[in-house]
Amino acid sequence: MGQYYKFVNKTRKEESQISLPFNFGMAWAKSIERYDDKEVEAMFRFVTKNNEGWDEDDDTVAVGDYGTVIKYSDIKNRIDDKFKWEGYEPEKVPPKKLDDLNGIE
Repeated sequence: MGQYYKFVNKTRKEESQISLPFNFGMAWAKSIERYDDKEVEAMFRFVTKNNEGWDEDDDTVAVGDYGTVIKYSDIKNRIDDKFKWEGYEPEKVPPKKLDDLNGIE
């Protein structure tokens, strides 16, 4: 069974709350460690694009519920490939403010 991942912008200390087209509209992603880097990068691009104030250069990570952390900066290649779900426009909801990063490295 895979981990559930939340997307966190460490630069802004915010957790994404937008609905994700690659997980049935939920705000978290499942088992992204099983996808190839191209698709995971596309997920990060989508989350960054659709969260108000988030920027490609921010320190953004996906944090699994078992503690795995995937860093956007580790997989970012600025590729041009697009996935069908990247055209999805989620309802605009503000990210959740975090008081601290609770051990997220």
